[in-house]
Amino acid sequence: MNVRAEIDIGRMLNPSWTRSNKIIKTKMAYFFAANDTPILITRTRTISDNTTLSGNGTLVGALARLYYLAGVERYHALADNIVRTFAGEPTRNFFPLSTLINSSELLRRGQQIVIVGDRDDAETQSLVDCVYNRSLPDRILNVVAIPDNLPEGHPAERQEKLDARTTAYVCEGPVCSLHVNTAAGLTALLQEDPEMKTKTLDNPFGPVSLAIEDGYLHRVRFQAEIKSAENDDPLPEAVARQVDACFAGRLFNFDLPLAPPHSEFHASIRQCRIDIPFSEMRTYGELATDLGSASQAVGRACGTNPIPIIVPYRRVVAGGNGAPIKQELLNHEALYAP
Repeated sequence: MNVRAEIDIGRMLNPSWTRSNKIIKTKMAYFFAANDTPILITRTRTISDNTTLSGNGTLVGALARLYYLAGVERYHALADNIVRTFAGEPTRNFFPLSTLINSSELLRRGQQIVIVGDRDDAETQSLVDCVYNRSLPDRILNVVAIPDNLPEGHPAERQEKLDARTTAYVCEGPVCSLHVNTAAGLTALLQEDPEMKTKTLDNPFGPVSLAIEDGYLHRVRFQAEIKSAENDDPLPEAVARQVDACFAGRLFNFDLPLAPPHSEFHASIRQCRIDIPFSEMRTYGELATDLGSASQAVGRACGTNPIPIIVPYRRVVAGGNGAPIKQELLNHEALYAP
């Protein structure tokens, strides 16, 4: 985490925004002129790109990156306040708003790439080069020596090195991919499989996308909008109907063809999660006891669940009430618990 970046952002922001780490819940944005500029009838707040990029749009992007890298919810709230201030502008004229639109997309669905290894190691540098050699507009790259250096609540905080080698994870929303430690493996994670059929669904917690291949559901991504591919596969519509029914309280168990887990251990973890009753919660330690395993191994396996919602990641937590999105989903389930 770049401490200097946090200090610089803090100096830029109006002190009233950040006093006592509290967020003022009103629409706000960066003014074009300083607050001590003399002889001005009004101080404007602009969002359009011109010969230079929009200051407010750029600030949304800077705050979004700080939110992902530091795990500080305050940065997300500040960025969201700016976005809400100018929410009506794209409906009037979206052409000069590319910085705002791109930064808003980063805030909403940043792709977090975590590389666990020594920054000077050749294997680490190979994986870093793999990331930088691809066009990934919503990329958030974090290179750490150990997972403990990640902010609390990061989806990869419980992941570790694979075979004591530099290891990479790609995280979207609250879940991460399986671990890889080669440039070829990371490249495969970073590119969409052209054979995968995709569909985007809306739900009370934001859009999710599905990836389907050979009649099996392979992946569910939170807050990811992907244009639906044209195909005659009935599975996307079946998933959509069951997800809608789940969030409406009409369905408590899914009946869908899921892609096979990567190992017997992952299969046992998946089944344990599916067996947890609707709206109830278990800890990694409790699942580890049931399986005769270690809680860290269970946590890592849960963190790489590629099919959240269908395989309920929300019902297993490290301790306490879990991440906010998990608690929101559990609260929603509690409204319809049989």
